[in-house]
Amino acid sequence: MSILTFDTLDSTNSYLKRNGKNLDHFTVVQANHQEQGKGRLGRSWQDQGNSLLFSILLKEKIEPERVPLLSLLAGASVVLTLEHYGLTPLVKWPNDTLVSEKKISGILTEAVSEGEDIFYIVGIGINLNQKGFEGELSQKATSLFLLTKKEYDKEEVLTVLLSYFTPLYQDYIQGGKKFLTVVKSHSYLDQKEVSLDYYGEHIHGTVIEITDKGTLLLDVSGKQIEVSSGEVTLNQMYLK
Repeated sequence: MSILTFDTLDSTNSYLKRNGKNLDHFTVVQANHQEQGKGRLGRSWQDQGNSLLFSILLKEKIEPERVPLLSLLAGASVVLTLEHYGLTPLVKWPNDTLVSEKKISGILTEAVSEGEDIFYIVGIGINLNQKGFEGELSQKATSLFLLTKKEYDKEEVLTVLLSYFTPLYQDYIQGGKKFLTVVKSHSYLDQKEVSLDYYGEHIHGTVIEITDKGTLLLDVSGKQIEVSSGEVTLNQMYLK
């Protein structure tokens, strides 16, 4: 494993998309600042240098049906890292981590094709030392500092996270599901009423569980539906 650290990048995922073909498997790219950091659905990631921002390059062969599980594998690693620091995190399927109902981490996984080669990028952002958030984010986001009143060293937290990610990934690449045990036992959405778009239709249902395939299993008017991706919104009765 090699770790490349930069003061500023457009984004760590973008750097690996441009350069991944010439870098080794499990190269980690970290940036103190991202000028064009993105989350899912193209949303920007607010960054004033207080977040841990990094991406992991994976170049081993992964069966196509298991690729979507990478986001949950990363989520399990984030959960274990936050528990290491005394917090009580939950995974909000498919790629957010919450503490006390507020987002503290987001994940963006991408696949890149270069001719016959394909590699994968797992991007992770964790709010570390923010002392506050502006506007509506103040009600939706939190940081390790806000939760513990301590400041954190980025390199130390990265080392801790990689110490969890590495064995979980090694188990995953061999067909194991240890990371799913972590995710399922820390699922924020279980038994909650949610809404989401499903094949062009806006549906409402109750979350049953995260399945072994990494999909979200819903009860929709007595019918079970598996959802593989989408923007999940809690119904109003669960919103604070």
